[in-house]
Amino acid sequence: MEASQSTNKLSADKPLVDPKDDLFGYSSFAGNLADMIKKMAPTEGFIVGIYGPWGSGKTTLANFITYYYSVQ
Repeated sequence: MEASQSTNKLSADKPLVDPKDDLFGYSSFAGNLADMIKKMAPTEGFIVGIYGPWGSGKTTLANFITYYYSVQ
């Protein structure tokens, strides 16, 4: 992978959407969490918080959860 491609994938301005591009190691966790959310199916809703410092991949993780939730 060229340096420019690697830098693009870790850009703070471009969160990842597809888990196949996972460079943070969040893919497995996101898949498991998406599966648990589907199984819970709360009727009144619920909130999931993702905490971490700026640039740690919170939006990427949320995108991966959304991806897995929609394909499982």
